[in-house]
Amino acid sequence: MVRMIRHRRTAKATRLRTFLAAITAAALLMAIGCTTEPATDEPAAETPAAEESTLERIKAEGVVRIGFANEAPYAYSTPDGKLAGFMPATMEYIFSQIGDIRLEGVLTEFSGLIPGLQAGRFDCVGAGLYINAERAQQAIPSNPQYTAAEGMAVLAGNPKGISSYEDLLRDDVTFGTVSGSINLQYATDAGLAESDVVLFPDVPSALAGLEAGRVDAIGMSVISLRDAMSKSGTTKIEIADPFTAPEGANAYGAVYFALGDEELAEVYNAELAKAIESGKLLEILEAEGFGKEMLPPEGVTSQDLIK
Repeated sequence: MVRMIRHRRTAKATRLRTFLAAITAAALLMAIGCTTEPATDEPAAETPAAEESTLERIKAEGVVRIGFANEAPYAYSTPDGKLAGFMPATMEYIFSQIGDIRLEGVLTEFSGLIPGLQAGRFDCVGAGLYINAERAQQAIPSNPQYTAAEGMAVLAGNPKGISSYEDLLRDDVTFGTVSGSINLQYATDAGLAESDVVLFPDVPSALAGLEAGRVDAIGMSVISLRDAMSKSGTTKIEIADPFTAPEGANAYGAVYFALGDEELAEVYNAELAKAIESGKLLEILEAEGFGKEMLPPEGVTSQDLIK
């Protein structure tokens, strides 16, 4: 009986030593595993490739997507689906100087042009967007691509000799403009009573009123007047020349690029400057039915206009 108890104690002690030895070995292996360096023959992690810029992608694909709002004569779609207008005409030339690049129009509502640019639906906006500080916080305006000069349409020969808003104050002159346009403000700022201004629903009806003798002059931007006159085919109306616009009335239009695309904007501005200096921009404007009155002042940048 004594031998059996002693034998059991001996066996129990042996099992305990074996168990402790196993734990020690496992702990040692874990420690070794934690400090072992990775095998030197494993391939090193590759450095991520630099993200392609918008300019690089445009050059590689040979296509630049243009957001436009179907607003003649700035940019619009023809009945056969082609992109037309003086903005696309100018942009087509400038991008051809940057590379073998063609334009692809993306029709968008006017209010959706900047949001669409921000969302990446297109690469830039080529429409009737003026340069102002509010837009410049949301996108990058190019330097001025055109100036929307103010003007007046009068009967051929300008029989009343109208050359400024101050001339509208004469008793023998009746002035008209489109309802809701800023030209009503220009007239009242000059001293004309609002009740004396004849308002029309649109430019074509204003032209018809001028031809019919309801008014002696119509105030609008030269861009809008020239486009409406060209489409009507009238020979009884002309744009007053010379004409003195109200101080600060002229606006400047530009192409807009997405924030972060400074490289694209810089390259575009460089080619735009060349087009202005060489006379190519004036050539394009004249081919679209406009004149030198739409050329932006030499040396004026978008930063000058938004300060």
